[in-house]
Amino acid sequence: MENIQKLRLIAGAIASPFIVPLAIYLTMAFVFGSDLHQNQEIQTSISTASWVAYGIALVFSTGGYFWLQKKRWESVVYYIAGGTVVGFASWLLFSLISQTLVSLLFFVFIIAGALLGGSFWLIAFFQPNGQYPQPSRRRRRR
Repeated sequence: MENIQKLRLIAGAIASPFIVPLAIYLTMAFVFGSDLHQNQEIQTSISTASWVAYGIALVFSTGGYFWLQKKRWESVVYYIAGGTVVGFASWLLFSLISQTLVSLLFFVFIIAGALLGGSFWLIAFFQPNGQYPQPSRRRRRR
């Protein structure tokens, strides 16, 4: 693996999970509106939820990346599907922790997970010239 590919993988692993806490923060800001800046308790809970969501997304997306590499699935479709699974798993853990706005945040986590997978693939694997590394084809034993 080339150095630039390693750098792109690290950048994708760090940057793409930020989509999940950003989506949660924007949703909470939209739901609470002007009360967001007046109530310190709401600000603290939103910032805590955002960092917890980032940690959960980082752990699950790293595990999902290694699983997809083991299966040699490098298409954007697999990464979006994997990101959706990461979003669902993050929502499950987040709902156990917070137990507030669980039904609204379900869709936010699913959409943010799909965006996470797509953005990771764009950062780590996208080639503007369209030449992607082909997985090695091993001959099957009979």
